[in-house]
Amino acid sequence: MWRKKGSKGSNVAETIKENKTVKAIIGEVLGTFMMCFFGIGAVATATLYGAHTGPFQVGMVWGITIAIAIYVTRNLSCAHFNPAVTFAMCVSKRLPWKEFPVYVISQLAGAIIAAALLWVFFADSVAAIVGFGNACSLNDILVYTAAPLIGGGLAAILFTQFIEKQHKAVPAKK
Repeated sequence: MWRKKGSKGSNVAETIKENKTVKAIIGEVLGTFMMCFFGIGAVATATLYGAHTGPFQVGMVWGITIAIAIYVTRNLSCAHFNPAVTFAMCVSKRLPWKEFPVYVISQLAGAIIAAALLWVFFADSVAAIVGFGNACSLNDILVYTAAPLIGGGLAAILFTQFIEKQHKAVPAKK
C-alpha cells in the first residue's frame, strides 16, 4: 500500500505532481466548478428565494469564491477559469496555443459539473417559477451567451495587452 522512501514506482499523486497537463486539467476543472457553483448558486438563491437583499451580496460571494479558487488552484494551473481569459493569454503569448484546448475543455467540464449539481438543487424551484416549454428568443440567447464571452474576452485582452505590460512581474517563490 505505502511505498518505502526511495523505492521505484508510480502512484497517482506523483503522476499529478509531475504532469503539467494533468495539473492544469485538475486546476481548471476545480476552479471553474467553484466559481460557477458558488457564483451561480448565489444568483439562484437571490432570485428564486430572495435570500440576498441586493447585488452587493451576490458580488461578494462571486469575489470571495474567485479569490479562494485562485488560492486553491494556483499551484495546479494558471487559474483562468474562463475561456475568454485563456484566449487572451494565448493572444498575448503568455500561454502556448497548444494548451488552449486543454484549458477550455477543462473549464467547460467544470462549468457543466457545477451546472448539473445546481440543477439537482434548484430544478423544482426553477420549474415552478419559469416553467418548462417556454421558447426563448434570439435576444435571450445572445444576452446570456455571446455578450459575456465577447465582453469578457475584450476585457481580458485589454488587461493582458495594455495594463499588465506596464507592471513588472514579481518572480514566484520556489
